[in-house]
Amino acid sequence: MVKGSTFSNGTSVYVSNASLSFESTLPSSILPLAPGEYYWGVKSYVGTSEQLYTTRNFYIDTIRPNIPLLTSPMNLASIFTGDHDFIWSFAQTSETYSSPVTSTIELSDNINFSTLLETYSIIDFTKTITLEVGTYYWRVRNQDGAGNYSDYTEVRKLTGKLMKSKGFTYILLIIVAIIWYNVFFRVKSNLMGEEKLFSINDKGNYSVPITKKDTFKLKANYKDPFGNINNDFLTSKNKDQALLDELSTLSKIPPEIKKIIWPQIEYKGLIKKSSSEEALCLLKINGELFNLLKGDYFLDNLFLKDVNKDYIEVEYNAESKVIELR
Repeated sequence: MVKGSTFSNGTSVYVSNASLSFESTLPSSILPLAPGEYYWGVKSYVGTSEQLYTTRNFYIDTIRPNIPLLTSPMNLASIFTGDHDFIWSFAQTSETYSSPVTSTIELSDNINFSTLLETYSIIDFTKTITLEVGTYYWRVRNQDGAGNYSDYTEVRKLTGKLMKSKGFTYILLIIVAIIWYNVFFRVKSNLMGEEKLFSINDKGNYSVPITKKDTFKLKANYKDPFGNINNDFLTSKNKDQALLDELSTLSKIPPEIKKIIWPQIEYKGLIKKSSSEEALCLLKINGELFNLLKGDYFLDNLFLKDVNKDYIEVEYNAESKVIELR
């Protein structure tokens, strides 16, 4: 039997040339064997000739693995529920031969680990575990192929908590953006005045904002035409004739012609969409821009009667007016 990486080049540990049966016991003088790799072989003799060795190897590992070093999560960490990576590391022992090491991670809901929620044995330094809401304790220890165990690591505590809904956060952001949008344009409207424009929807229909004007009534305070009639005279037999004469006088008074006050209208030109046969007429009425089609009514009884590239005809309170392009 030799100690080393090969049978032919190893250091001799035990040799016996005695006639043996099919088994042999190593003498106590060479026990216990030091950690390392060993080869042992057997060959037979037939007369003066000898056969080749039949060999096998084995390992002696009596040194405990090093204690792992916990990396993440940190002690007393508060983390959201879901999948999380538990990470640790460890250094190899200084022995000549070290068998493969397996790490065992344990997860419990109490610091004494009387109840294990999860336990995993892996040849790795990380493990992904799904956490729910609650308090957890975790630790790790190593075991090599020879059955040697390290001590447990420190115990770390962590808390799983619910994650706030991202959808709810997005809704709040949208609401805040709408509020600031309204505030901005209210301030702009107060400082600069609100600009009124027409809009065109997907169906090609035009929408023109119309400002509702203040209205008032004129009370005609005319003198009673019958107030000058002499009551004494009316009592006479010529009462009917006097009344006819008074009415005849009133009929000769020319009727009062009511003057129509037109709004200030400027014709600015035509706007025509490529997909439409009708052209929009661009008008500036009392300082405000309007886009209208031929035949539209707008404001107070204004009617766009005719549209031409050089002029338009507008009707207002039964009176027509031609307005040229400016």
